[in-house]
Amino acid sequence: MTHSGNTSLITRIGRACINVASAGSVVGSIAGLAGGQWWFLDLFSHFRAQYSVTMGVIGLIYLLARRWIAAGVAAAIILLNGVLIAPLYWSSPVPAVSGVPFELLLFNVHQGNRSYDRVSEYVRDSGADVVVALEVTSEWSDRLKEALPDYRMVGESRDDAFGLVVLSRLPVLHSQVIRLSGVELPSIEVVIEKNGQKIALLAIHAPPPIIGQLAVERDRTIAAATEWAVYWSHGNPAQRPGQSAARQLGQSVEQSVEIIADHVVVAGDMNATPWSYPMRRISDTSLLVNSIMGFGLQASWPRQPAVLRIPIDHVLHSRTLTAVRRSVGPFLGSDHRPVRVALAPARIE
Repeated sequence: MTHSGNTSLITRIGRACINVASAGSVVGSIAGLAGGQWWFLDLFSHFRAQYSVTMGVIGLIYLLARRWIAAGVAAAIILLNGVLIAPLYWSSPVPAVSGVPFELLLFNVHQGNRSYDRVSEYVRDSGADVVVALEVTSEWSDRLKEALPDYRMVGESRDDAFGLVVLSRLPVLHSQVIRLSGVELPSIEVVIEKNGQKIALLAIHAPPPIIGQLAVERDRTIAAATEWAVYWSHGNPAQRPGQSAARQLGQSVEQSVEIIADHVVVAGDMNATPWSYPMRRISDTSLLVNSIMGFGLQASWPRQPAVLRIPIDHVLHSRTLTAVRRSVGPFLGSDHRPVRVALAPARIE
């Protein structure tokens, strides 16, 4: 093959790659909007940042090639995804009242991870008031309990990927493992107290939506968590979902239902980004605020490939709280990054 022939082949391959990437970004951007119609379409909703970057590069190529219509389509897709991503950067958290914030650390440690010492050291150095740890096996539970004696641990360790515990340095007024309405996997309900205010916390781990049934269970878990928050926010925990199936951890139902929470927090690996169907439904309720708003993308999973990282670990809170700080940490042997959030009572005018 001649030099010109090689050049022509490379050019054709390059154009094909550009066209495939462009078509994929267009289809994915639009298909993701219909996630409520079919679980498979919702999978496309997670990669808004990737679509934007891809179309930004391709759009520039189209402009240089004077392909004006194609460049216009690229600009439209960038705009579509930009509108959805922008609140993560431009949202302004409600001002906080004075006082020391409540520090929460959320970390899916990964059941196969053996970096016990690194994770324990990170927790100690973080100074977190409360830690929500996911994928906690019996070995992880024992190691964390031994390494973090200043924290009280409640939860349920398991041999699969759905063990979870809450560790608290604050007074624990109530704690139990519950099954939310229609959900088989465990969640942890804890009420803690800081600065005289009571915070109801729910820790969850939603299933990964890799098949239709698991996608339904993920959506059901997130919806049930929202329902749980509604009941606690309205001061009626006696009627909260999952109460009848709860397994108490050292406190009776009669004692727990007398607690009226000042604030509500839901934290966990939700296997969903802010743009996916179940998370958009939470935004529509106006009850819970995603702490990521105003702090940027802060992708937490996976470790590799880095170009596909998306934010699926979330800390949601009632509007009586506001996020004053939020960041993600190193992987520490897991495929997730820890999420650190500082919450303070919001100044409601």
